[in-house]
Amino acid sequence: MTCLGKIVGGGFPVGAYGGKKEIMQHLAPEGGVYQAGTFSGNPVVMKAGLATLRLLNKDFYRHLNEKAGAFAEHLNAFFAEEGIPAHLSCYHAMQSIRFRREPVKNYADAQTAAGGPLYAELFHFLLGRGIYWPPADLEAFFISGMHSPKELAHLTQCLKDFFHAKKKGIPS
Repeated sequence: MTCLGKIVGGGFPVGAYGGKKEIMQHLAPEGGVYQAGTFSGNPVVMKAGLATLRLLNKDFYRHLNEKAGAFAEHLNAFFAEEGIPAHLSCYHAMQSIRFRREPVKNYADAQTAAGGPLYAELFHFLLGRGIYWPPADLEAFFISGMHSPKELAHLTQCLKDFFHAKKKGIPS
């Protein structure tokens, strides 16, 4: 089965799914499983989805991944230069911050590099500066195609400000 979330509606609240005939034939009107949704087939949502899908090409993803990689690289260089035990893990546009110098390689690493109270402080610090950061430290955040250099520079500066202020209080 393939399940798609908001991207199929250009960010609107909608989902779509599909699968092999053996599965799909169980859905109404052919089968006995009924499915409905508030935005199912809504023309505005479907038009937004088509417009979005047309924009998602190789050049879009190449640019997005370069932007996300440069963001992580810049912050990791900052952490290294300042001796801050933190690392921004990056897999294309998906990123997460961990409180250790080395990259996280698996779930056990992620757990031992979780920030706990320090992460909570970071969350509230960023929220106070207009940045909604993932509320749990084992969550990821995503750089999107809509994040401008100005917004990424603001996030970068806020992260640097936080870590400069906390530098002496972060356990190595």
